[in-house]
Amino acid sequence: MMSFSKKRIALFHLLVIMFLLPNNAQETLGLQKFLELTGANDPEFPVMLTQSAMLSWENILDIPAEDWTIGVSSELEMNFPDTQWDDIGGTLSLSRQFKSTGTIIDTDYTASSGQSGLSFYIGQELAQGAFGRGHQYNVDQADINQRLARFQLTEVYEDYLAAAASIWFDWQLSYAGLQNAQLSYEENQRLLENVRRRAANSIASSSDVDRSLLQMLTKEETLITAQADYQQKTLLIHRYTGLPEALEIIPEDFISFPENWEVSLPESAKNLNTRSSKILQLLIDTAENQYLLQQDDILPSVQLYLNYDINGSGYNFENLGSTLSFGISAEIDWPNPHGQASLERLRLNHLKEQQTADSRLQGYWWDLRLLYSRIELIDKLLISAQKKSDAAQRVYQARNEDYRQGRCTLTELISDQNSLQSARHVLLTRKINSNALRLEWFRLTDQLVTEIP
Repeated sequence: MMSFSKKRIALFHLLVIMFLLPNNAQETLGLQKFLELTGANDPEFPVMLTQSAMLSWENILDIPAEDWTIGVSSELEMNFPDTQWDDIGGTLSLSRQFKSTGTIIDTDYTASSGQSGLSFYIGQELAQGAFGRGHQYNVDQADINQRLARFQLTEVYEDYLAAAASIWFDWQLSYAGLQNAQLSYEENQRLLENVRRRAANSIASSSDVDRSLLQMLTKEETLITAQADYQQKTLLIHRYTGLPEALEIIPEDFISFPENWEVSLPESAKNLNTRSSKILQLLIDTAENQYLLQQDDILPSVQLYLNYDINGSGYNFENLGSTLSFGISAEIDWPNPHGQASLERLRLNHLKEQQTADSRLQGYWWDLRLLYSRIELIDKLLISAQKKSDAAQRVYQARNEDYRQGRCTLTELISDQNSLQSARHVLLTRKINSNALRLEWFRLTDQLVTEIP
């Protein structure tokens, strides 16, 4: 008759098998599919897509408009004390400032019972904003702002994906730990059965049975802990993806990154061509543009103009006469200490942005260099871990045969078995860490995301 201990072990083994074996409702969930489902299920993700769409209109809004301005006015005059309407008149004006050329056009039509007139005015800036110089600075800045905003939004999206990927890697590591714990538990269960048979034949002692039982129970506790950890992380995956909990999912074993994704360290910070380096350059361009705008703003307003007036009596322009005039006008702020101080401050700010960019690029390059060293190290350790795992497997198999033939003790067999489990765990952990480090490299070098979809 089977003892209570044996029944307990058999029942636990059955539950473990039911937990791990695939069924019709089980699916493998890869990293790419996980990220797609996470993005579709996260309410914050559509916000980023909307922000991306909004950027297409920012360029238009940031550039000063060149619209026509229409002005209309009407006027009634009454004289006192006779309280009679003396005059009825009005004015219609049309003007436009062509910022792209620095040209001003203004037309006015005035009509009344006493006198009417039509005026045409054309002015051209020669100093401040001459020939659209200031407007071009605004156009350049609008383009910089749009590119900067798009880069920064893409950075946020990439960081979002990297953070989500870390959740998946934790899940994959937990699943690998569960598989290793299950394998170790099954090996110790077989060992316990073997020792019991040997004890029944008076080959092994009762202390050997107890020692193998304790070892098996230790592996059972490890398996229970691994199951609980995997279940918790699986619930987290369900939460992020929105997949129904009734659907059993497992992570894929291997990640294949695109072949064109490279882990190659640039020779120096000057050779960096990443989104971060482009953002820093755009910040430098912004500071330079602000300096040039201020430099243009402190110039005097000098305008070359041409004016043509047509005047006449009454509404019908009777006794018609006209005047053509042209000249030059100027407005100068002097000595303008605030303008000069602002210009010098912007010049120093431009210098500061250049120095900050150089410093950050150096720090960014050193971060890449350190990460590159970690990837090289984990690759070497991964090769070593594979060799140790293979060697530990061979040692355990040989030790198991020696124990079967009575050439070694149970303690030696258990020690080699523990060494094999440890080697397997190290190998699995290093495989997953290697992929995680590579994913971080692809994030830092902008290979993970090129633009927001």
